[in-house]
Amino acid sequence: MESRDHFKNGASSKSHTIRGNFWDFFALMVVFPFLLVSCGKNEIDDNSVIHDYRVQNVLYAKGSILQRVYQVSENGRTLYAVYKYDSSNRISRIDYTYGYDTYLYNAHGQLEKISKYNENLSDVGSIVVYSYDEEGNKIKEQMIPEKELMLGWYCLFQYTNGLLSKQEMVVDGQSPQHFFYEYEGEKVMNIKSNSKVTENFYDQNLLIRSTSYDMNDSKFIENEVKYYYDRNDNLIKRTINDRMSGSSSFSTDPLIFKWEYEYE
Repeated sequence: MESRDHFKNGASSKSHTIRGNFWDFFALMVVFPFLLVSCGKNEIDDNSVIHDYRVQNVLYAKGSILQRVYQVSENGRTLYAVYKYDSSNRISRIDYTYGYDTYLYNAHGQLEKISKYNENLSDVGSIVVYSYDEEGNKIKEQMIPEKELMLGWYCLFQYTNGLLSKQEMVVDGQSPQHFFYEYEGEKVMNIKSNSKVTENFYDQNLLIRSTSYDMNDSKFIENEVKYYYDRNDNLIKRTINDRMSGSSSFSTDPLIFKWEYEYE
């Protein structure tokens, strides 16, 4: 299932504004947020997809700010998350159907802590804290559980020429997982872990598909993520196809998760 961190960016956490342009999610620029299509008419018809990743019946202004995330199923759309922002247009809170997250920033404007509250809206289930180097790159992310039954974890980040090159993730009581990033320019093309490879595919600067497969068998596809945009490059839909348990390839009826994004 989807994590509560929809747009985690390993390379940098200098700001947390979710914007329509996929590569400007964390920019500080304040853009005039007007919506070109009314929210009540934004459901995406699969027949409206053009050029594999463009959707023609939904259009938002360039640089629009993410407001809502919906989970889509056969029964329709369910509101999953609502984003709120501070006076600097950084994420201050995300409300979910089962709790909410609050965001705290340090004096440099960097994300310092996320507190994750549970369904009863009073207990903190966990907190996530961040550390940075002198250049402002995120070098550590740590989840500290507030509940005894939860496992904690932390990630360490290394950079080469200013780009994230290695990530180490350690979950309490488990062996470390390592992730290595390969680039073409500033675009992440491949992410290799202990047992898996993720390949990213782009059209110019837009990420349109990510495919993950077994390190030892490129035909053993674990999941595939597809990204869809409006004509102003706002990310408005994402689909995740997971292989069925025990299947050696995509099933004719795979596990499919769909998410749609609305901006203002």
